[in-house]
Parts: sequence; C-alpha cells; structure tokens
Amino acid sequence: MKHYIELNHSISPLNFSLSDSIMEIELCPKETLPQEINSAPTLLYILEGSLFVAIAQQSIYLKQDDILLIFRGYPYTLTCSNDNQCTFYKLVCSTYSINKNSTFALLAPDSYVDIMEYFSFGYKKFLQLKPNKEIHRILDNIFWECSFKNIYYKEIYNLHSASLLFLVFRELEFFFAQKDIYVNKHFITAIKYLNANYAQKITLKDIAETCNISGSYLSKLFQSALGIPISQFIIFFRIDKAWEMMMSKNYTLSEIALEIGFSSLQHFSKAFKKEMGMSPKAYLLLIDSKNNK
Repeated sequence: MKHYIELNHSISPLNFSLSDSIMEIELCPKETLPQEINSAPTLLYILEGSLFVAIAQQSIYLKQDDILLIFRGYPYTLTCSNDNQCTFYKLVCSTYSINKNSTFALLAPDSYVDIMEYFSFGYKKFLQLKPNKEIHRILDNIFWECSFKNIYYKEIYNLHSASLLFLVFRELEFFFAQKDIYVNKHFITAIKYLNANYAQKITLKDIAETCNISGSYLSKLFQSALGIPISQFIIFFRIDKAWEMMMSKNYTLSEIALEIGFSSLQHFSKAFKKEMGMSPKAYLLLIDSKNNK
C-alpha cells in the first residue's frame, strides 16, 4: 500500500517564493553582517571563499560549495574568514503547501508525517548538506531570473523552485534515512504525547506508560534517535513553541513561560538563553529590529 505525505510539514516544505528573492552576498575579509533571525529556514550556498556562521553558541565553518540550512527562529551571524572575500547565495524559505492529490506528492511511510512535523525543527539549529552541483546550478538560474526579470520569468522561477525543493528534500531524506528509529511506533507515540501535553508537567513515567514500554527503554529510544536525553528534548520542544508565541507578539514573557510548561519566567529565561544564546528579552529586541528595517 502506498502512503502520501502532504508537503506542509516542517521538514519538507522548503518553498522559494519571489517575495523572498535570492540574494548574492559578497563580504570582505573579516567583515561581519549584523546578527539576524528568520521566521523560516534559511539556505546558504558558498560560491567562493569561506564563511563562519555563529548560531546561538555554536560555530560552523563553511567553504566553497558547502550548503547550510539554518532552521527557523535561531539567531545567527555571518563572518567572512581572514583570507579572501566570500561570496554566497542566501535564500529564506517559506512554508510550502501542496494538496496530496497533486503530482508533487511524495511516497513515504505514514509515520514520517508525524515525526517530521513534530520534532524536526524542535531540536536542531542547523543542518549541513553535502556539496551539490544540481542545487548550485538551480540557484544560479534563480538568481539570473530574479535579476533580469525577462518575459515568463515568474513561471520559470516557479519551475526552478520546485526542482530546488525536491533536491533539498532528497538530501534531507538521505540524512534521516540513516535513522530507522524515526519509524518506531513507540517513538512516534512519545512525540505525539509531547505535542499534546507539553504545557503540563511531564515525567518519563507518564510518557513511558502511554507508549506501553519501560522508562529505560524510552530513554534509549530518544538517545538513539536524537543523540540527547528525553529531558533535553522536552526543553527544546517547549522553546520551539515559545518561539511561535513570541513571533505573534500577543503574549508577555511570563504568559509564555507558564503556557509552555515552565514553572516560572526565571526558569524559562535560563533555558531559553542556554538554547538560543541570548535572553528572551534580547531575542524580542532582535525580532523588533528586523521588523522595523
């Protein structure tokens, strides 16, 4: 039996719209761009030179042909290396939604719908992909179409965007295909439970009983799948929910802290700073500065 995924979950829907437009950026040696935060995944492709990317409290070194996906909500800073100027493409990805009856539907197990939607962006800051000449070629074509805007450029742009979507998704599929744990029924049940109960006090025993397994086995599942303890993943999960509430600007920080399951604003602020590399207040100021540009 074949199963279809609608491309409206968090890991696969990398749509590239004209409103975002691709940018080719050149930096001089040691030049640093202002810290930035995006509400959607950001794709970087290094054309020449090398680049340091600081995300929260982590640093990544990128050289020519390297590809990096920075996941939504994480503050990052781009700095050219000391040697030569660096040139790279930058493209902010917006949510992609396709009806499952469309020819763009992908074949995959049902479980991927849940897994990719519930945790893919909840515990990772970035994902570095292998150099890919096809992606490079399509980005070149997209940049050309956006720059010159010849007749039918919108239609051609859309075709290139669809190709780019599936090339990136293919790379992500290769990455996650190495982890068979993502189709484990107990792991899927645990993720669903967290999604429904993250605002409540959650214990390992509660989750394990829901999954009908022991707490020790559940801990091994999460360590195997994510490389982190389940307690740490719960914090990541809650902070991802906090990000969504902060972007809406309809809640105070105290309200957010209690709504996502933290006992106090102080507890939330400490966990948030550890994950994002800055306090919630500083994070909101960064969002405001971006919106006011």
